[in-house]
Amino acid sequence: MYLKDLLAGNPAWNDTLAEQVLAQYLKLRQNRIEWAVRVLGHEEVAQLLRLRMWRLWLKFEPDRGTPLYKWLQYNLDKYLNTIHKVCLRHTGYTYRRVSAMIGEVDDAANPTEDLPDAFDWWEQIQLALVRSALQQLSPEEEYALWQYADGAKLSPQQRRLAEQAVAKVRQLLNLEP
Repeated sequence: MYLKDLLAGNPAWNDTLAEQVLAQYLKLRQNRIEWAVRVLGHEEVAQLLRLRMWRLWLKFEPDRGTPLYKWLQYNLDKYLNTIHKVCLRHTGYTYRRVSAMIGEVDDAANPTEDLPDAFDWWEQIQLALVRSALQQLSPEEEYALWQYADGAKLSPQQRRLAEQAVAKVRQLLNLEP
């Protein structure tokens, strides 16, 4: 059964129908969600899409003339792209590398490399943000910061550099001083 058939007549939200629609959408977009599923897990991706679908369905205005199935599919596709981009950005993989891993591109540098096991998504996002902030530091700032973190005795200049690095990272991460 197609989304068009499931949502004929723009029906109101109900849990049973919503699960059927979600299952059909996941089948329809199976190739597009494969990377997100490998990073986040099937249940996490399904839950993200389920929540978005619920919000969209409740906001749907049939008076606009667009059928519910087209409106949901378009907006869920946009959201799926966002999930995909976030997964790429925060795991450090490039689109080409991921595409090779899931079989879309043949000539990647290392197509046999496995993706990381399932992990805490929020932790990975935080880690990626901190890594990107640390990359903004000069080598001297980075060295002083690590020395400071290890509790090493620092010269006044190294201490200034370490404090400067901490302030810079806080600013990049929008943290309060």
